[in-house]
Amino acid sequence: MLIRRKDGTVLTDTEADLDPSDQDIRDADFREIYLEGGNFSDSDLRCADFTGAHLYGTYLYRANRSECSFAGALLQGVVFDEVNLSGANFIDARLIADNMGGSCSLLGADLRSTVLANSVLTGCKYDSTTLFPIGFDPVARGMVRVS
Repeated sequence: MLIRRKDGTVLTDTEADLDPSDQDIRDADFREIYLEGGNFSDSDLRCADFTGAHLYGTYLYRANRSECSFAGALLQGVVFDEVNLSGANFIDARLIADNMGGSCSLLGADLRSTVLANSVLTGCKYDSTTLFPIGFDPVARGMVRVS
């Protein structure tokens, strides 16, 4: 799969590189894409656009996802542990369990300036290091705190 910037420039070819983790793929265009089991751990995905995407069992561990858009995305069992999500847009996104019951994970994620309006977060895991926007109540949104 070719990963392109929003202007069409090719950033990487996952067929050739096999693993896009630990890469600089800022401003990538993933709109409306279906991606199962991808590994973007430790990658720089600032300003990437995942609007309307369907990510299933995807690993985004320690990735920089600041200013990304996940508007209207379906995120099933996605691992967002220790991810920088500052300024990310999750309007109308659904962060739900995968078919094996693996919930989305936001352990240690920075969500302080993230837009979470109308997002479904039921069952998402968080911990004492997860940072939320002021006034956000994870329990009221159905999130599960883990130790």
